[in-house]
Amino acid sequence: MSDQKKNYRYQAFCVIEAQSPIQIGSGEKALTVSNSLLKDAFGFYYIPATSLTGVLRHLFWEKDEGLEESEDLKSIFGHQEMQKDKGQGSRLILSSAHLLLNGKKIADGLSAVDLIEVDEQLKGTGSGFEHIQPVRREHVRINHRGVADKDLKGKFESELLPKGCRFAFEIELVGTAEDAKNWEAILSLLHHPLFRLGGGSRKGFGRFKVEQLITRSLDLSQEEDLQMYLAKSSQLAYREAGQNKYAAFKPSSKSEQAFKHYRLSLSAEDFMLFGGDFNVELAEKALEKARAEKAKKKQDEKKSDEKSLSLTSALADFTPKTEKVIYWDGGEMATTDCYLMPASSIKGAIAHRFVYHLNKLLGIYVDQQEVDHAEVERKLADYEQQLAALENYQAEPLEAINEGLKKLEKLEKELVKLTEGLQNMGNAETVELQKTALFGQALDSKAAKGQRGRILFEDIYLAKDTSAKKIFNHVAIDRFTAGALDQALYSEEVLQPRESMTLNIYVEQKAFEAVEENQVQQALEASLKDLCEGRLPLGGGVMRGHGRMKGEIQTTEA
Repeated sequence: MSDQKKNYRYQAFCVIEAQSPIQIGSGEKALTVSNSLLKDAFGFYYIPATSLTGVLRHLFWEKDEGLEESEDLKSIFGHQEMQKDKGQGSRLILSSAHLLLNGKKIADGLSAVDLIEVDEQLKGTGSGFEHIQPVRREHVRINHRGVADKDLKGKFESELLPKGCRFAFEIELVGTAEDAKNWEAILSLLHHPLFRLGGGSRKGFGRFKVEQLITRSLDLSQEEDLQMYLAKSSQLAYREAGQNKYAAFKPSSKSEQAFKHYRLSLSAEDFMLFGGDFNVELAEKALEKARAEKAKKKQDEKKSDEKSLSLTSALADFTPKTEKVIYWDGGEMATTDCYLMPASSIKGAIAHRFVYHLNKLLGIYVDQQEVDHAEVERKLADYEQQLAALENYQAEPLEAINEGLKKLEKLEKELVKLTEGLQNMGNAETVELQKTALFGQALDSKAAKGQRGRILFEDIYLAKDTSAKKIFNHVAIDRFTAGALDQALYSEEVLQPRESMTLNIYVEQKAFEAVEENQVQQALEASLKDLCEGRLPLGGGVMRGHGRMKGEIQTTEA
């Protein structure tokens, strides 16, 4: 390849739409979030080309079973040998992915700054910048006791771009006519189930679908193609099929990587609550209502009491989580609010139940204690000593022999118990290995260990008109007087969905083959069965009867 003239340019223009919130972190903390979103020099949200390249390179590597870097991988994405004088630069050129706005405009460079000035003159309408506002997710890590894990910084927040955002970017491959097959393989990766961008991809973030993908190949030895290549602007601009030799691209085959798709159709047995942030919109409505009532009382010349303007009847202490979603009507953006069942909450519940079923399958129970190997050796030495003593009891009275046999039997029972404990300690290591095979493990800088999860969850969004709401008022009772505690009245607003919900879970087949004697699939499917039969409630207030589900499981190979 290096000796041939690379006079071909394969170019593609791609528009992707976020099917879930996306977290392209800047690595910097903000006042209210643990990791703020990345912005370019002009203050616009974007996805850097390095992120796109890294994901595509990794997927291309996994396409070859991820054993070692193939020659095609090194040739396309570049490589660096141990010797500094050897290596090759990347032949794949990607632009950063920038937001797509109304009217097929792209928020790239100074032209986007001009659009903001026009929007200000139009009082916020025009390009659609007013719709692209970050959403916020609060997270609480739950420990094995079912409460917040404060020791490992269990409370953190995420700043995200909402579902429905569209991004546009360009790809170019420098090569020869023989690179047509590799070019098709690269573009097919954009349709790969694991093509997820940004952080939190295993808890539902960063999922995209390809909205538009057009491509062309130019032979620079041809005058027409050369002029077409030179006329292309370096600034990102919207392109359509049929213009300048661009044609729509469709992948010829599905992903070569095997996935198992679990599709759960769930219906709420009763009420459910996935708690949200403080509902500012509802609070404003309640305050407005309170002011109207106060004004009316003044008009009636009645004594106005500030305490009468209570918001508790209109604003519950616990309200459902809502999130803004962008949808497209033709080429124009619009937003709507939906109730949210976060994938991270569902993942946490299933992960804990998964470990429970693994322990059950391997015979590990809560009342078992860890065993010291030295204690086992001491007991074994005592057993052998007692056995040797019994062999010399031939001249001893019958009572002494019976007493020796009782001691031997007692030592034997203790040894059996200790041996079972050792086996369970080994099983505990197996549980850890199988849990890591499915849910992954955070990178340990000391041990240099880390494993990404092989299970992918998706958020569930519920339209507001498909769910009924109800407010429950609660009073904490004084256990001594059996009366209400002072200032202990609180309320919660819960949902009762009227339609079934669909939960999609994708599992890489590698998770079921990662370790020998693998119970991963059995434990996972038992956990999903618990969810569908009401034994694993989701959300908050589960001890008050909320969150029980009924449903069915459908499995397919993705």
